[in-house]
Amino acid sequence: LEPEPEPLNNLHGAAALTYAHPGIKLSASGDIATKASAQLPGAFESGCFRTAQASDTVMQKGVHSASFTVLQGRHVLFGVLKHGWRDVDGGSAPFEVEGHCFLSAFDGRRYPGRRMWRGIESYQVPAALNTSIRLLLDLDKGSMSVYKDDSLLGVLQASGLVQEGGLCWAVALVDEGDSVRVQRDDVVVLTPPTVDELWEAEMWEADCIGRQ
Repeated sequence: LEPEPEPLNNLHGAAALTYAHPGIKLSASGDIATKASAQLPGAFESGCFRTAQASDTVMQKGVHSASFTVLQGRHVLFGVLKHGWRDVDGGSAPFEVEGHCFLSAFDGRRYPGRRMWRGIESYQVPAALNTSIRLLLDLDKGSMSVYKDDSLLGVLQASGLVQEGGLCWAVALVDEGDSVRVQRDDVVVLTPPTVDELWEAEMWEADCIGRQ
């Protein structure tokens, strides 16, 4: 077994949500996104999925973390999407695009694909209001992990989470009134999963897929 890694201590510049599709209202500080309108002209068929992203913070390498706190609503998803992705009118929800990775506050599943992940049983569904969930993105390993109270709940995606051009923190809001606070950590202090934990998570997911 590998020795436990030291907690990370990587400095990053401050960032907030700076880009939003129509229907998303951003707070003056840019850290709170709220769904202000349920239906908008020109949206795709359901008209309900919109996204806001931290477009001024492109993550291309290294380790990053951010906390997400649901302030209102249940149908909220948070995670990362490709830098520059703006295609809502084209008919695709951000959490159904390959290469993106979102955690659903409602059912705890990983999107796209509504997949289970090792540790999902530790995730309270739906996420309680005002409870912060922290995501750790490791672009050197292509993984994303889920934390609550700085304790590891599990590995959301064990590998493959790398995009040319980089990734950005993002939220997807479904219902009118849905609201979430996003705070990107200036200093990453979470203890990342070990290589063994990442491998076990990948094997666990492969086994789930094999039994479907």
